[in-house]
Amino acid sequence: MSSLALAFTSLGLGLVHGFDADHVVAVTNFVSKNPEPKKSAVFGFKFGLGHSITVLIFAIIALAFKITISPFFEEMMEILAGTLIILLGIWVIWGVIKQWQHGHEHVHEYDGVAHTHSHSHNHGEGHVHRHGATFVGAVTGLAGTAGVMLFGPVMLAETVLQAAFFIALYGMGIIFSMTLYGLVVGKFYYLTHKSERLSQIVVGTTGLATIVFGIVWVGVILFG
Repeated sequence: MSSLALAFTSLGLGLVHGFDADHVVAVTNFVSKNPEPKKSAVFGFKFGLGHSITVLIFAIIALAFKITISPFFEEMMEILAGTLIILLGIWVIWGVIKQWQHGHEHVHEYDGVAHTHSHSHNHGEGHVHRHGATFVGAVTGLAGTAGVMLFGPVMLAETVLQAAFFIALYGMGIIFSMTLYGLVVGKFYYLTHKSERLSQIVVGTTGLATIVFGIVWVGVILFG
């Protein structure tokens, strides 16, 4: 295959890989906490960036020094990624519980007329870890580095520099996919946030589904 064909293949594989289930689940949890579309896209971008940089750095080191990534290391990183996903789900559900517990009514009087409304202590983005998406993306990147070493363009690369170029394109594909996904799913969660009760149900369900996904993920790795 020509270098151009390998380059386009790398980018395409990255675009597809970006939508892997663990990536989608992780980004969805961050988005559900603060679903403004632009900020949601940033969550996706940060996740993809963390994932791609980690893969690029460790793959280049492995290629340059001819290091073989052991199955044991890969399995441990997969378990760590699954554990982080479970913790993400717990974090999201805990946020919903806190929001529900702090919800209460206020009564104000304007022009002699009393008005009652609900007030929620929803702290928004200030309580969303700014680097959380990048960190989780980096961990999933560690878990996937061994697989990247085996994919076609890298194995067919003639030099380490060329392999690094293909991996960088692969990472760009992941970043684009995750940014696009964050933008789209953010619009959905943004609509649900117009109703506080509906938002709590949707976000809580997201957290619960994430925990189940993480447990299954780790269970498959440990027990086959």
